[in-house]
Amino acid sequence: MQKKKVTKNSSTSFSDIYLDPEHYFYACNGAILKDLRDLSRFLNMVDEETFRHHVIRGKKNDFSKWVIDAYADESLAKKIDRCESTEAMRRAIENKLSKYAIT
Repeated sequence: MQKKKVTKNSSTSFSDIYLDPEHYFYACNGAILKDLRDLSRFLNMVDEETFRHHVIRGKKNDFSKWVIDAYADESLAKKIDRCESTEAMRRAIENKLSKYAIT
């Protein structure tokens, strides 16, 4: 799969990017996230222990890394990396998706 950089003014939108299964996010609780909508839904229901497994402030953020690796979106990855809660991260993702009319 060739990565496409997505920007607001790009002719590519998130709806044009279909991830191959090898680029899905496999959470430690068994959840499989196929796209950013799945990540948003996951963040709405995930427990704190699972979230902290993937996000250790200042040390790692698996979700941010996934956004870079799967979508090549550095802007969103940086926003996600700064989020300290599931709600803040979900809002950042929803804000990005709303710019492309993806909900």
